[in-house]
Amino acid sequence: MKKLLKMFLAGTMVMGLTACSGTDDGGTTVNEDDSELVKAAKEEGELVVYGSCEE
Repeated sequence: MKKLLKMFLAGTMVMGLTACSGTDDGGTTVNEDDSELVKAAKEEGELVVYGSCEE
């Protein structure tokens, strides 16, 4: 029983760490609708992005 519990906890830890890892693509996803805003920000030299954890 203890061996099964240890294997379950180890599997849970591995899946948790795998879910938290990811590729670093720079986070530069731009919609076509926002391309004009990005161009204007590049001309100005500054872009500030605010985000929320809620949809």
